[in-house]
Amino acid sequence: MVHAFSLISMALWFYQLVVIGRVLAGWVGANPNGSLIKALHAATEPVFQLVRPLARKIPGPLDWTPAIVLLGLEILRRIL
Repeated sequence: MVHAFSLISMALWFYQLVVIGRVLAGWVGANPNGSLIKALHAATEPVFQLVRPLARKIPGPLDWTPAIVLLGLEILRRIL
């Protein structure tokens, strides 16, 4: 059973990297038509859509969606 928790923890860690990759791609202005950027978007957008209503309640010009997702993933990893 310990191995299952390790695999889940590694998967959550990998997904955190995917989220960070999407954020960095947005910061550097990567080509949105590139296959890697499309893959990052496809992998993260379903989770971002779930979190966006909460993130929009935070005032200011920043989109807090990725930060909230990363925080949630880290909390999940630490619980496991």
